[in-house]
Amino acid sequence: MLSEELQCAFYKATAEDKSSVLDQWATRLGGWIVATGALGTGINIKGILAVVHVDCPYGLTSFMQQSGRGSRDGEVS
Repeated sequence: MLSEELQCAFYKATAEDKSSVLDQWATRLGGWIVATGALGTGINIKGILAVVHVDCPYGLTSFMQQSGRGSRDGEVS
């Protein structure tokens, strides 16, 4: 699994502890997280500078939502 290879958190919609996963990740500056498209909508965490897609998103809307997680503070993403 990619998150194991990168030694980072994994976020998915069906995870029982997804709030905890997000809180732990958001407090680690400079950390990576592997996520499904579930992280693409409604998540506004400051400090995200990069979004890396490993596979094709499910349509243009999903791509826009997922890519939009970066640069929430006006940084270049």
